[in-house]
Amino acid sequence: MKGKYILVLALVLTTSATLSAQVVTIARYKEYNGYAVSQQGDSLLILRSFLENSIRKYLLINSYTLRTTIVEEEGLMTTRLKRPLLVELFRNTPYIKALKVAEYTSDKVTNAGVRRFQRITGGVDLTIDLCPSKLPLDREFFVEMVKSLSMVQKPVPMAISVTGTWMKGHPSDFVWLLDRVKAGEIDITWINHSYSHRFNIDLPLKENFLLEKGTNLRSEILRTEITMLEHGVIPSPFFRFPGLISDKAVFDAVLSYGLIPIGTDAWLAKRQFAKMGSIVLVHANGNEPLGLKKFQKLLETQRDSILAGKWMLFDLRESMATEPVNK
Repeated sequence: MKGKYILVLALVLTTSATLSAQVVTIARYKEYNGYAVSQQGDSLLILRSFLENSIRKYLLINSYTLRTTIVEEEGLMTTRLKRPLLVELFRNTPYIKALKVAEYTSDKVTNAGVRRFQRITGGVDLTIDLCPSKLPLDREFFVEMVKSLSMVQKPVPMAISVTGTWMKGHPSDFVWLLDRVKAGEIDITWINHSYSHRFNIDLPLKENFLLEKGTNLRSEILRTEITMLEHGVIPSPFFRFPGLISDKAVFDAVLSYGLIPIGTDAWLAKRQFAKMGSIVLVHANGNEPLGLKKFQKLLETQRDSILAGKWMLFDLRESMATEPVNK
């Protein structure tokens, strides 16, 4: 009996130690204008600085591939620069060019940002929104998509626009998605979709979502990124406006955080149709099954092209880095 007690105690202590090791505390998280030079001589833009479990770290972006990484301060040479100087220094990189192209749409109230690519190959960039919802994640949508594409694409690339409140309110669904990534089934580019996705049914669009009075945009952006980091997710350089609603002031503020606004030309549930080069929008938060059905139908109609390698899903980061963007 004593031996069993010791074994149980040992298991409890081991489990507690494992859970403690997994706890991530993010502090002093803030935007950062500058660049870093790695020990390998690579120059990377710095988007954020923060403390993770009391260790100074940076959120960096490769301005040629648009891939983000987290790197400890040790071993980096960092230089602060005012944003205009930073933009000028990296002006010929795909990242800065994408920010500039997105800015052409900054005065639009609806659907501002990059909406499609001038692609000459078959396929689309899929973006999946996870707005706040009381309903569970549409897991079957992901399962069926992997079945349809995994023979020719593994992992299956996609971008998920996620809100902080969805991550907090759906922990098991969030872990399920992360497990699909770990299993090599899907590859997710995580888009910031604001923390609370504010919405007031009684307000007109020009006063709604992030345009509602009292909205703290800095909190909406940074709290979402902090929540991602607490779960081991690296934020991408992309942002999707809640409701696809913004104005020039909010748009320019998002740009100042180094984020590229992402719109869409194919919100499937709104009777818009995917074309070559489209940035497709569906919701997998339980609230918009029509869009999911239409995307599944799209995969069915493209089945022969998919198997022949002539139609595929693209990685949003790679598309932004290599494909011409429609203004």
